[in-house]
Amino acid sequence: MVKRLNGSDGSGRALRVSRLSGLKNSVVYNNKLVTYILNNSPFMTHVLEDMYRTVHNRVLVAEARKDAGNLAGRLADIATRFPDQVGTSEAEPVFVFSAGWRSGSTLLQRVLMSSGEIMVWGEPYSRANLTGTLLNQFRSFTVDWPRDYFFADTFSGELSEEWVANIYPSVGDLIESHRSFFINLFETPARAYGRQRWGFKEARLGTEHARYLKFLYPKARFIFLYRNPYSAYKSFRHYIKGDFIEWPSRPVVSARSFARTWRELVTDYEKNAPSLGGLFIAYEQFLKDPAVHQQVCDYVGAGLKLPRELSVIPAHGQKDKSESWQPENDLHWWEKSVLRHELGATAKRFGYNGPPDGGPGRAPSAASARA
Repeated sequence: MVKRLNGSDGSGRALRVSRLSGLKNSVVYNNKLVTYILNNSPFMTHVLEDMYRTVHNRVLVAEARKDAGNLAGRLADIATRFPDQVGTSEAEPVFVFSAGWRSGSTLLQRVLMSSGEIMVWGEPYSRANLTGTLLNQFRSFTVDWPRDYFFADTFSGELSEEWVANIYPSVGDLIESHRSFFINLFETPARAYGRQRWGFKEARLGTEHARYLKFLYPKARFIFLYRNPYSAYKSFRHYIKGDFIEWPSRPVVSARSFARTWRELVTDYEKNAPSLGGLFIAYEQFLKDPAVHQQVCDYVGAGLKLPRELSVIPAHGQKDKSESWQPENDLHWWEKSVLRHELGATAKRFGYNGPPDGGPGRAPSAASARA
């Protein structure tokens, strides 16, 4: 029983709620003693029902949490169960994911837009968490949910005479509605600006979000960007503001939370960018090395201006475009100490031992090939 409650039925297969549905027909119920009790003792009937419910709910909650935490598995289940409904798209959007704020993502965004072909939207409706809320809709899809008989195309005859408590449009319709959302919000307005391609840049999203976008758009391009976290935080703190990784529950308002965000995102990018066919590049190298710039051009399939060919533009509300580099905005020893502690070995592994910018960073991954 312990093995069953821990998620295994003893056969090596994971115990899923769908396999508990036959419990009342098993030997647990199907014997003379239990039948006699159920027929003659309402109290014991309730006790047995509560025992069944306890087992069911314990497995249900553990199963749901495990399923929800594995988006890649859920998308794979959809592709396996509904191969003819997944569909595809020939669009080639370009997405920039940076490891936190002040990492050079806006400069890269402008470079990508310099071709005149691509509209890269900037952190669109960031607090609304558009991509995150949309991808969450697919976390519940598994090998056994939704049930096949929930779909409208499995019904026959007059629907008013059917059991329609659960009647769903097809999975294909759901997936296409997701693509339609991005088309209506990003692609159509981009074309109104004379841009044939679209994408967006973000400073909050991880590769789980990228995997969802890749599911919808197999030809999408992903550029994962990181910068010296000490320099990034020096620039971030200068704005005297906070922001959210996920609004309203995950604010980034201090050196500690900023460093933790950087470490989590960079580690995520490093591990998963190759499987997404993405580029994983350091801002410092992109800024200074023409070979990295050319790599970006080749990857997105567009001729782009070099970073140095673009003018320096101050952010909105900043009275001096170089103000963040003034001496009074240098990091103090306690800030460096907090950053160093929270960044741990990850920053050192990338060649970042402290400010100022100027460390070489690590070379872009050779595995960053075009998908």
